[in-house]
Amino acid sequence: MPESKYIYNPKTLRFERSRISILQIVMTLFGLLSFGAFFFIGLVVLQNYVIETPVEKYFRAENRALKDYKVQLVLESLSAENQMSQLEQKDKSLYEKIFETKKSEGKAAQGTQADKAILLADASAFHELTDALLSKSKDLYIAATGRSNHFGETAMEHKKDKSRMVSVPSFPPIADFDATKLVSGYGMRINPFHKGKYHHDGVDLAAPRGSEVLAAGPGTIIAIVYSDLQAGFGNYVDIDHGSGYVTHYANLGDITARYGQRIAKGQPIGRIGISGGSVAPHVHYEVLKDGKNLDPLKFLMHGLSADQYNFILEAGQKQNQSLD
Repeated sequence: MPESKYIYNPKTLRFERSRISILQIVMTLFGLLSFGAFFFIGLVVLQNYVIETPVEKYFRAENRALKDYKVQLVLESLSAENQMSQLEQKDKSLYEKIFETKKSEGKAAQGTQADKAILLADASAFHELTDALLSKSKDLYIAATGRSNHFGETAMEHKKDKSRMVSVPSFPPIADFDATKLVSGYGMRINPFHKGKYHHDGVDLAAPRGSEVLAAGPGTIIAIVYSDLQAGFGNYVDIDHGSGYVTHYANLGDITARYGQRIAKGQPIGRIGISGGSVAPHVHYEVLKDGKNLDPLKFLMHGLSADQYNFILEAGQKQNQSLD
């Protein structure tokens, strides 16, 4: 049993048993709590900054590795973007060489913004960005491989193919060619005179009288005919392009080319007018391969985008009345 403590009370002039006041209790409790709080804080600081657990050691090493790898990843990203840009430029150049028209631009690359996001990302976001970048890289690789194989198998140019490709009459026979210039297409059409249906072996392209008629491809003039008859082809020119291709330009108002002349693609050979069985100024244009008539619209791709070309093909399917 603890011994009782006594203190002298000057008022009563006696020794009285000592009693613990509420203030003393509060101060004691406050002191104990303060000591406990400081002791706990000290343990936390010691645990976080002095003592290192195996798990913390592993994550710190991983964070250092990720921090160092960020720079390498950005460099690899820039290299991949540069290679894709070069592939797109080569693809664009090849497209323009084959189709002789500008290729529509795709969406602008977002490489710079992606690089900034990688550099500013924390550990969790960094993992998400790396996964997304790897997925994008795989998609780009698959697309590039497929495109490379496609061009390698279908668009590889041999020496024997060069003359054939050059011989294809792809240039429109009138300037500023579009769907509004196409009056009548290839196939069954209505004759402007007897109103009966017949097979139209070419296309009728309208233009103002006196407009120049252009050669659809390089070749040699093999026929020049003038006719005063109010029927048939009237004044016309034939060009042999080689590889079995011949183009026929009929119902001309005037002819400016000479028989046997070597003609370049897009070079003027005559002018729009009315001759033969024509009812309005236009040029009746035909394409023959080995003596057989083909749909000229399938060859007129020079300077046209894919959408414009498809629109003109659809317009050529209308079974309307021809001009000759």
